[in-house]
Amino acid sequence: TLLASSAASDVYKRQVYNNRTQSILHLHNDYNIEKLCQSVKLESVFCISKYIERRVKAQAPDIQTNLLYNGIRLDDFVRDPIVGEKVRNQYGIVKDTVVFVFAARIVKEKGLLELVQAFNMLNPETRSHAALIILGSKIYGDDVKDGYLNRVKKECEGSNNIIFTGYIPHEKVSDIYSAADVGCLPTLW
Repeated sequence: TLLASSAASDVYKRQVYNNRTQSILHLHNDYNIEKLCQSVKLESVFCISKYIERRVKAQAPDIQTNLLYNGIRLDDFVRDPIVGEKVRNQYGIVKDTVVFVFAARIVKEKGLLELVQAFNMLNPETRSHAALIILGSKIYGDDVKDGYLNRVKKECEGSNNIIFTGYIPHEKVSDIYSAADVGCLPTLW
């Protein structure tokens, strides 16, 4: 059985935990890594980073690991100026605004709080000609609120040029990127 961690919770319950079948896991993050390594009979784990590989090895030194870095299809992210203008209009962003985009899970490790703090440190004149669009949620496809998200939102209070979209389906993310001038990846680890 080959499992991908982003959709794995239901699959784990049905196929792995109940049947105790051997499985290969493609691990995207370290959410519940301890439980996975201790409860699931894993033949191999494909890890997207050396960090994840070290975390797996710390929990289960006998499991075979392989590095398989994330990648994207560049053809899916060709900038479309017409789509970009529509997105800017949708969010009330005027033409000459510099648009920064953050697209990730809203968790501490992704560095969003630090990005918002840095954005807020721009001098008022510069900030008045900039916008920050934040795409994402804590867990894929879910707009669960938590203490970290509340802290980030509190940091955004009084700023009318920081936009939270919540979760955006993968096939729509390139539309937001078409409106962007700068992509932000402030991941802390």
